[in-house]
Amino acid sequence: NPIERTISHYLWMKRNSKQVEGFSAEIRKPNNDLVEKSKYSQMLDEYYNYFPSAQIKIMIFDDLVKNEKNYSNCFLKFIGSNSVYRKVSSKHRLPASKARSFILVKLYKKASKMARKYGLPSIVQKAKKSFLYDLAFKPVLKSDYPAILKCDIDYLVNIYHADTIKLSKKINRDLTKEWFSDESINSIINKRSKK
Repeated sequence: NPIERTISHYLWMKRNSKQVEGFSAEIRKPNNDLVEKSKYSQMLDEYYNYFPSAQIKIMIFDDLVKNEKNYSNCFLKFIGSNSVYRKVSSKHRLPASKARSFILVKLYKKASKMARKYGLPSIVQKAKKSFLYDLAFKPVLKSDYPAILKCDIDYLVNIYHADTIKLSKKINRDLTKEWFSDESINSIINKRSKK
């Protein structure tokens, strides 16, 4: 959902010490990545310029959430794999977090990048489960989320509607009904309301 992605991107900007204004002001800035990166059809056009459509598989994240097994098997079939879906248990999932100290986070991220560069991703995973992670990050509380106003959602629906129609045609599925229905909009607002 392009609206959910826009909100998520905004929250990422806030958590990562980017200087940001309120959500309403940020989404109304001209030519900004916050809004432009959620124009999926427009972004896909670049791929269609270089690859035949038979080599492009567009999958919707909401389908992964609804049925992980079907989603995975559909992808595996598309890439020609004889494998079948196998659930991988993840006992440790990190909640949304924000920096306790931007200096510590910067050091943590540089160290993680270096560990990955030198082929030591397991160290990064161990660090995420250790006190080091808790030292650099703290959980994001519901009260930390900005309230998302209905007028902001309506503004984004107007921006994304034409692009979503184009995407819907590419995948032969009406995403406007799924993403911009009253139920979907109310769900977005209710998730972000401070109760």
